[in-house]
Amino acid sequence: MSGIGDFVHVLGLIWERRAALVTLLEKVPDAMHDTGAGMEAAGQGAIEAGRALKGGTGVTTSALDALEAAAQALSECRNQVQSVAAYLEDAGKDIGDVKVPTVSATYVNIGTQKVVSGLSFGDTKLFGDVSKALKDGAGKLEDTADGLASAVTALQSLKQALSDTGGDLNTVGQKLKEGGQALQAV
Repeated sequence: MSGIGDFVHVLGLIWERRAALVTLLEKVPDAMHDTGAGMEAAGQGAIEAGRALKGGTGVTTSALDALEAAAQALSECRNQVQSVAAYLEDAGKDIGDVKVPTVSATYVNIGTQKVVSGLSFGDTKLFGDVSKALKDGAGKLEDTADGLASAVTALQSLKQALSDTGGDLNTVGQKLKEGGQALQAV
């Protein structure tokens, strides 16, 4: 068939199905309106989700606020752990330096007998080598502080990602609302 023949054939098909096409065309405005209303509602939902993440009008505490508070609390914990670690290390050194005087007898052998010949004075650490134990404990606390610092960094990265996502959701929501309103106006 040629171009005109194809056109006539298509017109014939449309004519044969005209009742179904009229029914379909009558439903199009309602379908467009319903689709537009759905898009507008989805847009509003995206905007609200963005506000919940990022904050904004009508939101008392956003996900960003919660993450910031958690990061701040972890940062404070890290500072306190480092402070305790330094204190333990200093205390271990101070306690380790505490010495007490000692007195011990000196002996001489007279024949087969051991006889006290005098006294020897000295000193010894009262608590042994606690300095090392407390220094090791302080090192473990420093490791914990480093872990807290890593957690703070991760929370701050998550905060930035959620902020970006919240902004993107707001943009998507605005576009969905605009598209939905345009469909409803048709």
